[in-house]
Amino acid sequence: PTPEPTPEVTPTPEPVVAEKLTVVAATAGDAQAQEPASMAIDGNPSTTWHTDWYPAENNNHDNHWLQVELDDVYAVGEFKYLPRQSQTNGIITSYKILVSLDGEEFTEVAAGEWAGDAAEKSATFEPVNAKYVRLQTVAAMSDQDTEAGGYKKFASAAEVSAYGTTAIPEVTPTPEPTPEVTPTPDPTPEVT
Repeated sequence: PTPEPTPEVTPTPEPVVAEKLTVVAATAGDAQAQEPASMAIDGNPSTTWHTDWYPAENNNHDNHWLQVELDDVYAVGEFKYLPRQSQTNGIITSYKILVSLDGEEFTEVAAGEWAGDAAEKSATFEPVNAKYVRLQTVAAMSDQDTEAGGYKKFASAAEVSAYGTTAIPEVTPTPEPTPEVTPTPDPTPEVT
């Protein structure tokens, strides 16, 4: 008898593990002079980035964003946020995560809500190539009344970080081959 062929076994690929990415700079739409964006990437949870303590006419969160620049383009799939540890003002409770390759055009990749406590928060999303990752504040905690009523709007962060893997290669579609045109030969005249 002929032996049965052994089926070919395809090895299961190892899962890709996201790692903490290298952040080279941080910028913010608004910052208190003593608490700049760079304090959210300094590795020290007792320092903070904080928006202006005395918001003037624009008491809203439009410019309450914190952005990190990575050392290269990566497939980013997670953003971690450690709220300030000293008090609750500015702890972000509703957010959007936006990404960009050039720092100019951003695409929203995640949005959600976090608890108003000092525990580290995480936003995960389908990995996307990015060099810049922005945390946009939608709502945050505040205990300071405004003169007009309501509360002053703040945002703050002790530390932020992005996680991902090697950038996803761009897929360039293969162009369809152009059909080769064969010229039609002139008919041969009939000889009589």
